Amino acid sequence: MLCDEHRIADRDRQCEAALGSNGSARRCRAWPERELPYCSHHDPVARELRREEALSARARIKAVEKAVTSAPRLVQARLLALLVVEGHVDVKMVEDVARRYHVLG
Repeated sequence: MLCDEHRIADRDRQCEAALGSNGSARRCRAWPERELPYCSHHDPVARELRREEALSARARIKAVEKAVTSAPRLVQARLLALLVVEGHVDVKMVEDVARRYHVLG
């Protein structure tokens, strides 16, 4: 059984991307997407979309950080409480993030 990404791949070909540098380049061994020369990881359009998404996420994070730091101290102290009460943040979300950082077992 294959995942969606591999189900749409062309198993008869190899990705055209070259990996490595300084004369040690080798081709990516992943299956390319159908009718495209690259796998989903090396597709230049998909790569650019991922980069733009990451930039967008960083910009949103910076905007939130700025909003928090510019709020009065009393508001800063109550931000988390309000987010919890309004259902935007819950214990499971916090625990999941803590597990990603190996803080919780």
